[in-house]
Formats: sequence, C-alpha cells, structure tokens
Amino acid sequence: MKYAHDIGMNGPRGLVAGVLLLAITDMREGGQYAQAAEVWISSDREDGPFTFMKICESLDLDPAMVRYALFGHPNVPRFNTVWNRKTHVDSVSGENS
Repeated sequence: MKYAHDIGMNGPRGLVAGVLLLAITDMREGGQYAQAAEVWISSDREDGPFTFMKICESLDLDPAMVRYALFGHPNVPRFNTVWNRKTHVDSVSGENS
C-alpha cells in the first residue's frame, strides 16, 4: 500500500491524501471494506471534511476523473494515477489544453 508521504504529501494534505489512498486500496484489494470504499467514492455528499468530494477538492482533483480512473468509463481509459483538474483528455474534450 502507498502512503501519502510516499507521494510527497505531509501534514493536513497528507492526511486527506492518505484517506483517499486507503479507500482506493481497500476497494481494489477487496475484503471487508471494499464495498464501503466504493460507496464512499461514489457518493456526492459534501457535508463533512472527509467526504470524497471534499477530499478531492482539497487535493485539487476532479472527482469525476478519479471515478473514471477507478471504475472505468466508455470514453476514458482506466489509469493507475489520478489526474488533476487542469488535465484534459483529448478523447473526452476533443481538444488539447
């Protein structure tokens, strides 16, 4: 399992990155927390500091792209890394940025 400090994040940002990394790891490895992690990642709730949406916001990640990377989508290939909001996908947007 990767830890937040393994990707260069420490402090509060490392904490929220760690929560996201743990959920991704739980979901991918299966086991008792896999379904809960998938539900959490799929949720659009924004009513707490550790919701998926708030964590993506604090890490400057596009929640939709994170979900596409994890769950797949007809127009977006699956990835082992997560894109940030400034990244555009030619196959989705039809243009370079």
